[in-house]
Amino acid sequence: MKSRNWTGKKVVKALLTFLCCSAMLLTDVKGSVFYASPIESTDEPVASYNHPLTLAGDIDTPVGKRGEVMSVQLHIINRSEDNAEEVIISPVVDAKDFPFEIDKANYSIKLNGSDASSSRGNSTLRGRASATVTFNFKVREDVTTGYYAIKYIISYVIASDDSKTVYETPVTSYIFIEGSPEDSSDIQISLQNSPALPPATYGQPVSFDLYLTNYGKADAHDVSITPTLSEDSSKFPFELNLTSYEYRVEEIVKGTNSQPSESDRNVKVSFNWKVRTDVKTGYYPIVFNIKGKDEQNKDFAENQQTVYFYIAGNPEKDKEEEEATTKDTNKSEPRLIVTGYETDKEEIKAGDEFKLTIHIKNTSDRTAVSNIKFTLSSSEDKNDNCFIPMSGSSTMFIQRIGIGETIDLEVDMTAKPTLEAKSYPLTIESEYEDSEVTAYKGVERISIPVTQELRVTTGNVEVMPSSIEVGGQSNIMFSVNNLGKSKIYNVSVEFEGDSITGGETFKGNLDSGATANVDTMVTGIAPTMDEGYITAVVSYENEKGEIFTEKKEIQLFVTEPYIPDMDIGNIPIDDTMMGETEGKGKLAPWMIAVGVGVAAAVVVAIIVTVVMIKKQKRKKLEEDVDSDEDI
Repeated sequence: MKSRNWTGKKVVKALLTFLCCSAMLLTDVKGSVFYASPIESTDEPVASYNHPLTLAGDIDTPVGKRGEVMSVQLHIINRSEDNAEEVIISPVVDAKDFPFEIDKANYSIKLNGSDASSSRGNSTLRGRASATVTFNFKVREDVTTGYYAIKYIISYVIASDDSKTVYETPVTSYIFIEGSPEDSSDIQISLQNSPALPPATYGQPVSFDLYLTNYGKADAHDVSITPTLSEDSSKFPFELNLTSYEYRVEEIVKGTNSQPSESDRNVKVSFNWKVRTDVKTGYYPIVFNIKGKDEQNKDFAENQQTVYFYIAGNPEKDKEEEEATTKDTNKSEPRLIVTGYETDKEEIKAGDEFKLTIHIKNTSDRTAVSNIKFTLSSSEDKNDNCFIPMSGSSTMFIQRIGIGETIDLEVDMTAKPTLEAKSYPLTIESEYEDSEVTAYKGVERISIPVTQELRVTTGNVEVMPSSIEVGGQSNIMFSVNNLGKSKIYNVSVEFEGDSITGGETFKGNLDSGATANVDTMVTGIAPTMDEGYITAVVSYENEKGEIFTEKKEIQLFVTEPYIPDMDIGNIPIDDTMMGETEGKGKLAPWMIAVGVGVAAAVVVAIIVTVVMIKKQKRKKLEEDVDSDEDI
């Protein structure tokens, strides 16, 4: 065995290395830097910087929405003077805490944006330089609104004169997601497994059981169930004789993770109440409020469950109810109805101001109505009105409408500029009183159609070739752009001109902001006799089926086909040559063959040119598709 020459300095270095490693193991510190090869026990200094690469904090917090794709940018800077090579950025994917859909086996990318397994491009970050990388993730549907910390590992190599050091730097960036407004705890307690409730009788006690069943995954703790109380016997038909009606469940209401069996998840709670003496016969809904805490000791969203009791009521109260019903039946209810409406414009476009006149009639033949309040609303999603009153108020007041009288409500409105071309509902809610000051409410609806200005343009035209012979073909390409805010239908293209035929193309429907590409061939049928213009006619329809057209002039020349002049009778012949051999006065056969060959070569050249143009165009389209996929 070869002996080692241990100097004092080397002994101290080895001891220090051993002590550092032992400290990391004893304190359970996980080092984020590791080395590709062991550090040699030499007198050369080891690099003093730690984690040369880090994230800059100059990028705004990315914002995403659940179910949508969001882009997350990382600005990476190299704080050292040395180049960082083989830079790879990898998000830390945790199936529980990762807020994005996991649809790939590996999300690691190089500094240049390519996959970590790809050999394309450079992945070196020079000293004191910076670079930006972008990840595209799809946000999960079940995430809740809030900020999320996304962890990444940046791995790279710092090369010195005689060694390479491999680093793994953990970094964290933060994003904000507009997620589900619902509570994040998966607890769903229901009373649907409860047994049938017993019938109850006025003035008598009743006992019943309810089953709490958790259909969520998580367990529910400290659960309580409380009925909604009321002094009104028509809303809560039981006597209010208890200090508290809250029932606390002692046991855990288990979720599907801890108890898969539904029947074993039922938790029984028992109640003993007494029916009031002044109740009427009928069914009574009783609302129970269920609340508690999740496994993190946080309150989960309060849940309301309704059960129905049938109660045999007091006969005297039933008789009073019957008499009141008979009296109300003999008394007709005055009604306000909309008999029609009109606007001061024949057609209302998005963004237009218009005057709306609504005809309201009192259909009652026994009483006038008074103190009438009308409220207009035109919201499809109950958040935003489609038509906005120019006065700023959607409420109007009318003092009185007589028996059988019709009045007009006039209001100046503006249609929102962003409305699509279709009909929108306008709701007219009314509150009024009859001559006996009995209050009534009514709701009427009308439908107002809105149109959008159609804006269709065509892009630059490419004609290849721009000159053809009769019988030849030319390729015409251009785009049709829908710049309006409404969808257009049955988009088609035809070509007009005395010198060409063909080229008809059908592109179908085109959404707002979309583009359809026209790529077609036309055939020359006659020589051009004018300046060489043909017309492309783009036709389309709106939502009503009305046809609109856009025309675009295109320059394309059609010429007569080239036919070489093969008439050799007009070729001059030198008389001095006639005395020589007899064949000297005519074209030799080889000369005729050469002429035919030249003509054939011209035709072949034209065909080859057209084929090459088509191949170049096809190659360009494929490159565009590849570039879109890379993006």
